Amino acid sequence: MSFKNVTIWCLTAILFGLGCAQKRQASQVSSEEVENFSENTSGNFREIDAVQLAELEAKARQHRGDTLMIGFSKTPCFGTCPHFNFKVYESGFATYEGISYTKMKGMHSTWYTKDQMTKIVSIADSIGFQKMKDKYEAPVADLPSASIAVRLSTGLKRVMRRVGYPRALRGLEAEIEQLIARGDWKSYTPPADEKKN
Repeated sequence: MSFKNVTIWCLTAILFGLGCAQKRQASQVSSEEVENFSENTSGNFREIDAVQLAELEAKARQHRGDTLMIGFSKTPCFGTCPHFNFKVYESGFATYEGISYTKMKGMHSTWYTKDQMTKIVSIADSIGFQKMKDKYEAPVADLPSASIAVRLSTGLKRVMRRVGYPRALRGLEAEIEQLIARGDWKSYTPPADEKKN
């Protein structure tokens, strides 16, 4: 072996050893870490490596019990309308699936604080979201629809809109779009049982 090969081999072994020494088992992540993750960041996400993120995501899925708090999706049109699905769960864990004509393509995930989620719920309350019709639509061939779901004190309320909807609904959509834009999104591969939902 040449000196160059021995040096490369030694450096690789050292780096691998350091990486392994810093890993923790998923079972070592406490539920308190997951519950407090979004609360303690105050909107500024702490630096964590991919292994820690995967561990927190696994615990969050167990913790949250798939309780959807906020959902927002847009359907495609014959043109360049953005087509995506966005979901935020009670733990603050969020997913974004960019399908077509979006800045982010594929599945991504991030975390939001309780304050960020509460702001959306408060806006929904203030515009009378609970009292809105479930659907605002008409038979229009090439007009995309948008669906919003918000968990209010009375439960999960969903509204789909295409035409003839209250102007305040667009204001709520704009707030959710700002929430999406502020996310610190990372590429995400959901577990097999989550892909079906």
